[in-house]
Amino acid sequence: PLNHKYCSIQNGSGVDIYIFADGIKLDHKTFSGRAFDGGYARQSCSFIGTSVASLAAGDFIGVANQANVYSISILDCQDYTTVANVIKAIYHVIARSKTTNNRSVIALPIVTSYAVDLNAAIKEAVQQNIVVVTSAGNQFDDACSYSPGNSPYAINAGATKQQADELYSSFNEGSNFGKCVTLYAPGQSVTAAYPYDINIFGSVTGTHAACGIVAGAAAIVLQKYPNYTPAQVKQYLISKSTDIIANMEMLPNLQFYRFLYIDNDCNSITQHRLKKRSCEGIPQQRLKKRCENYDDDVDDDDVDDDSSGSGYGCHWWFWYIFRNAAIHGYRYLPNC
Repeated sequence: PLNHKYCSIQNGSGVDIYIFADGIKLDHKTFSGRAFDGGYARQSCSFIGTSVASLAAGDFIGVANQANVYSISILDCQDYTTVANVIKAIYHVIARSKTTNNRSVIALPIVTSYAVDLNAAIKEAVQQNIVVVTSAGNQFDDACSYSPGNSPYAINAGATKQQADELYSSFNEGSNFGKCVTLYAPGQSVTAAYPYDINIFGSVTGTHAACGIVAGAAAIVLQKYPNYTPAQVKQYLISKSTDIIANMEMLPNLQFYRFLYIDNDCNSITQHRLKKRSCEGIPQQRLKKRCENYDDDVDDDDVDDDSSGSGYGCHWWFWYIFRNAAIHGYRYLPNC
């Protein structure tokens, strides 16, 4: 990821990825008709879901760019849900997966405090042959304190920085770490789809981005080895990972820090260079409206119209939104 290049012979074809978030903009061009309603609630907010889905399976920016993605809307437009709702959605996907011949991956880019019942649902999904990928959380804390990623049955994704193979950290937040993180993937300023128009892209930061990338990697493994159990998929990803994360000397248990790597022979195909796109053109009033849900003290002067086209204004806004949501303590904050 450091050279902004990615290639793979596998593309995730025949694999279904269920994105547990706030909905997906199904008609975004990055999905090329491969995004569907998963039949569990419907939300129109879709920022988290669209970005995670695009990193898992979007054209050009996704890891498994021929996999199907299904929207499982567990979050309301204030990014809130309950443990009971997440558990219900997991069992919905378990039932749905039995109606198709495709292998299934659940991407769960959310965290909460330790929840026994939620972890039990993760175990049940894995025992039903569904791969579950979670995000480690952005509390810059021991990941073992948070569900559902602390389930031993999940593939728990931590996040690294953009310019170096280092643990993602910024201000008073950063990727969780420790023995309950399976491996790390890019999680800072990662190019992803935005839901405001079918052509809009921007950058996202946090372990939810890493969760989407690892979910796509799991889909690639399932395409290559369709009879693999979830445990075998997890072990495969671990076995192919590297240990080049640089700033771990300040943390305990160094043996647990592994960086995602997909071992494919790319010599025979063209590598795609991931170009960073700005979010120029997103109506600023939409950004402000979303921000007002979190902080009533924001005024119009703080919104950078960014006529230069750099995208700085809206990128800054989304960092501001989710940082304040974390500070205000919403129980079920997606990892942004």
